[in-house]
Amino acid sequence: MQTVIIAGGKGTRLGLKDIPKPMAKIDGLPLLEHQILLAKKYGCFEFFILSGYKSEIIKDYFKNGERLNVKIHHIEEPYPLGTAGALGALKGKIKDRFMVFYGDVVMDFDINSFIEFDKKYNSIATLVVHPNDHPYDSDLLEVDKDNKVVSFFLKPHDEKRYYQNLTNAAVYIFSPDIFNFIEPDKKQDIARDVLTKLVGKQDLRAYRTSEYIKDMGTNERFEKTAGDFISKKVKRLNKINKRRCIFLDRDGVINKDNSLPPPLIRKILNF
Repeated sequence: MQTVIIAGGKGTRLGLKDIPKPMAKIDGLPLLEHQILLAKKYGCFEFFILSGYKSEIIKDYFKNGERLNVKIHHIEEPYPLGTAGALGALKGKIKDRFMVFYGDVVMDFDINSFIEFDKKYNSIATLVVHPNDHPYDSDLLEVDKDNKVVSFFLKPHDEKRYYQNLTNAAVYIFSPDIFNFIEPDKKQDIARDVLTKLVGKQDLRAYRTSEYIKDMGTNERFEKTAGDFISKKVKRLNKINKRRCIFLDRDGVINKDNSLPPPLIRKILNF
């Protein structure tokens, strides 16, 4: 599957001055390279990198992708166009369903499972959704029992209303039809200006996962996600890995209490 990485971030909140945000290094490699290697592991070998700010640094580092045994196309926005505006430059260049990453997201998830889920539906978009630890400044969603997105709640949120902690993880699979809803040469955001307007009009599906997918947009989050990556927590939470679990039984649903003493005591007491 072709993969698009939106890599136009400046990294102002991270204090970056000499490199674009996706080139911030984690465990010795730029985050952008970690994303490419992740997708490659699941059989994705063709990438479109959409860059803007200091794009020459990204181009010089990755070139055509030969060093990583992948094919990379570099698309530079002429001026800041937002996530959707940058994506619109690919209209006519992509003919099949394609995957999209944001270049400031630290992640490791089972991409094969995501692709297989997407194949079940003829949707215009499949969104990765999950709970996170900062829902107050995240876009929230409502999803029905058939995994269909029925509402978007953009930040800031109404403090008097209760919401499910289900956030847009900024990882997508799109049909090429998505380009019909992106206005050319206009600054737009994928969630705010495109997906929210498609709810109830087009089929949007939600892929739920608790795997590690977190943005590193602030210094605090960068330190946390970088630490999680180095400690292998990011990789460990991929669903292909076995995870320990604890079952708590307070009402006898799992364990049946027959009110009998242990076998040895029953033998002694001739019970």
